[in-house]
Amino acid sequence: MLPKFSGDGDAHSFLSEFEEVCSMMQFPNVSLDIVRLHFIPFSLEDLAQKWMHSLLENSISIWDGFARFS
Repeated sequence: MLPKFSGDGDAHSFLSEFEEVCSMMQFPNVSLDIVRLHFIPFSLEDLAQKWMHSLLENSISIWDGFARFS
């Protein structure tokens, strides 16, 4: 199950747990970056979801770019 994050709490702990869960998902010919970027919207709520949308609008297209802004 994907962890949830609303913007309160420790973002780094959330990302660590999220990355661990995503690392267990494997799809043929799909990179881990793509898996993470596709599943992150399902883990974010409230202010964190609004924040993520603003990052994606600014051309964040790789996981390291997303994680760096957290």
